[in-house]
Amino acid sequence: MDYARDLLLTEGPVDHLDHASYQQFWGGKLGIDATRKLPEEGYTRNGGWPEMNRLGPGHRRDRWTGAGKEYGL
Repeated sequence: MDYARDLLLTEGPVDHLDHASYQQFWGGKLGIDATRKLPEEGYTRNGGWPEMNRLGPGHRRDRWTGAGKEYGL
């Protein structure tokens, strides 16, 4: 992620049910765009973007296989 482009900090009115605000009806939000950037979108980076993480050999993926079946997922 590119912190200069991918962080959005806003301050202003918030919902009265937002209990995280420091003042009733007023607060702030932080937005983070952590998606992969494409050169077609105007994003360039020396050396390119890092490759996606991959599971290494010997990873026990089978422990997650079928997870949630008992709940009908």
